[in-house]
Amino acid sequence: KKKKKPKKKSETEETPAPEKPATPEPAPVPELETESADAADGGKKKRKRKKAKNKTTASSGNAQAQNKPATSAADASKAVGFSADDDDDSDNEQPQQVQPVKKATKAQPALLNVKLTKQQQADIDDGWVVEGVKDKKKKAAAAKKKAAAAAAAQQSQAAPTSAKSTETKDYVTIDAKKIGILIGPKGATLQALQDATNTKIETPQNRDRDDKSPVKVIVTGDSPMDVKKAKEAIKELCNKGYASIIQGEGFIENYVSVHPQVLSEIVGPGGSVIRAIQEKLNVKVSIPSTDWKPGNSQPYPVKNAKVGVAGKKEDCVMGKAVISSIARYHHHEITHPGFVHREVDVPGHLLNYVIGIKGSEIRHIKGNYKCDVYIPNADSFVENVLVVGRPENADRAVKHIHNLMDRVSEQQERKFDDEEY
Repeated sequence: KKKKKPKKKSETEETPAPEKPATPEPAPVPELETESADAADGGKKKRKRKKAKNKTTASSGNAQAQNKPATSAADASKAVGFSADDDDDSDNEQPQQVQPVKKATKAQPALLNVKLTKQQQADIDDGWVVEGVKDKKKKAAAAKKKAAAAAAAQQSQAAPTSAKSTETKDYVTIDAKKIGILIGPKGATLQALQDATNTKIETPQNRDRDDKSPVKVIVTGDSPMDVKKAKEAIKELCNKGYASIIQGEGFIENYVSVHPQVLSEIVGPGGSVIRAIQEKLNVKVSIPSTDWKPGNSQPYPVKNAKVGVAGKKEDCVMGKAVISSIARYHHHEITHPGFVHREVDVPGHLLNYVIGIKGSEIRHIKGNYKCDVYIPNADSFVENVLVVGRPENADRAVKHIHNLMDRVSEQQERKFDDEEY
């Protein structure tokens, strides 16, 4: 093989040794200058080659001790297509300094105003990471999440404000006695009304129980229709004792027409009768208001009152039957268990004796025989005197009334005979 012309020792010492790359790759080197005279003068060229060969042999040890840029340069010249003949120069020319081989890198895009993709950034970084970059990215992501959460919270706070601005508020005035019916047991009725009408119902707090003034109930809702529906339900509850909007499926309303004089009997002492009807039959009974008062003579016919009965159909039918029985015979097995009624035919001229002076005889019968005595009138269903009580007591009371009539009749006959005599 033909060997290259070695470099001078002084030149190789001045050139700094390049760093050895991890994976050296062949890189293009500058083209060596060739003389056009080599083609013209063939003999001169041969002498130069022979002279260079002798010098190379003498200093082969020194050439191998030097670093390898020259060898790599020769290999590079072969890679780019140069022959050994082209590397020979004239004696007066100095050999060119071979540059250290650099690692080939991919072209880097311009960093100004250019958004790099992840792959491009990875090629540029080449596995190197600047300390603190990941922490900065984490902090930036955390700050972004925090800003988004703050914006969501602000939006959620703004939503109730806008909702409040569209709320409708109104009030309804009820009787102070009805506040307990509106609230119901443990607030169950009030809560049911709020759920059914989608409103908020507020009653006065810390109100004096002795205060009989009307109560103002505040109703708040999202729409005027909901508020109106709640107001109607409150009025219905206070007037009838129930609200149809909070009742279950199959709920119906009906009524019984009765004379106002029997309303007190339907209610009973302390509300015992009406309570028994509602609890045992699972119905709601509403007593209407009336201007009728006992003992007051009225020039016009008394208008019947409509007692409301609401619940399931079969329960309402039974409730109406109970109320009708009370209106006619003043008792029923559900409300007065074990009671019976007895009819006594008393002539009209003897009724005052059965009643007694200011009702003294009736009070006597009630006290001694534990029975109630009802005198018929124009509005009564039965034309005879009714005695209501337990069977043994009612029979004794009836016997007493017969004895009373016989005694009065005998006195009247004797008086008539004395006057005639």
